[in-house]
Amino acid sequence: MVLMDLGLRVLWTGALLSVVSVAVVITPPKVVVEYGGPTSAVCTTNLTHMGLGWEAPQGPVEAKADVQSLTWTVDSLTEWDISPYCYLTKTNHDQEIEKLQVLVYKVPDKVSLSLVQKSSGPLVEGNIIELHCRVENAAPVKDMMIAWFKGKDKVKTDQFFRDTTITPKNESRNMTFIVNRSHNGLEYRCEALLLLGPEGPQPPPTKTSETLRLNIYYVPKFLKEVEMFQQMKEEEGMVLNCTVEGNPPPSYSWTPPIEGQNTRSVVTVKTAGNYTCRASNPHGSHQKLFIISPAPIRLQDRTTFWAILGVGLVLVVVLVAGYLVKKKMSSLSVV
Repeated sequence: MVLMDLGLRVLWTGALLSVVSVAVVITPPKVVVEYGGPTSAVCTTNLTHMGLGWEAPQGPVEAKADVQSLTWTVDSLTEWDISPYCYLTKTNHDQEIEKLQVLVYKVPDKVSLSLVQKSSGPLVEGNIIELHCRVENAAPVKDMMIAWFKGKDKVKTDQFFRDTTITPKNESRNMTFIVNRSHNGLEYRCEALLLLGPEGPQPPPTKTSETLRLNIYYVPKFLKEVEMFQQMKEEEGMVLNCTVEGNPPPSYSWTPPIEGQNTRSVVTVKTAGNYTCRASNPHGSHQKLFIISPAPIRLQDRTTFWAILGVGLVLVVVLVAGYLVKKKMSSLSVV
């Protein structure tokens, strides 16, 4: 373990603790700067010396003998590969140097998301699609992550750890999946983030693509293919609802045909029986059966029935009795 203080380096090696003189210390030891942006670092020493200076392709500082600290400053850093170092010339003419770590980054100029279909024609349920995320002119790509979003949910990430290119370049990644009706109307986007460590800006610099909205065509499909009803009373209107989702929206037909309502999704019928609804669009069709049982005979209807039947039986008995009496009278008059 190493602990640094001004001019001293404390080394912990197991059970031993030792203090080693450090000629120069740079604060901060690492800078993260956007290409074209300003940056600076301070080199400090507590030693007596003949000169303290900075060497760098941008902003070099000549050695000075009468200072204990010296600042390296650049107003606009335009070097991608830069390793400034602070140097100290001791009184015995020996020289010590300490390098400053510099990470130069560039936010992408553009991030775009496009759809690559595996088949021609409209995007239909069951198709395989590929979303293509392209990042333009970003650096360094080894510190870049592409994040994929479905709505507000992050669904995938891609990174480029093995790419050691430090200058801006283009990169892209794909996401492939099979679409279904649940994808219809969903919005996708991708983001490029530069993960530059604790020394870098927080939150990480980010560039986001425009949103891509999926339009998936699919056949109408009923979750329940048969429904059963019973009339409460005879000739009562029964509402049958055949509405179902499809893309594009389906058209409807009924068997047997329902006069004046045959192309509607919701109809009213007054007769018991079986009714079949078919929902169709250019990608297919599906049908649903409605079974309507007749209304049961109510108690009031039964009473009326038996009353009528009773009156009828009485009339029949009277007529039969009258006929028999008349016939008997006719027989007596002949004798």
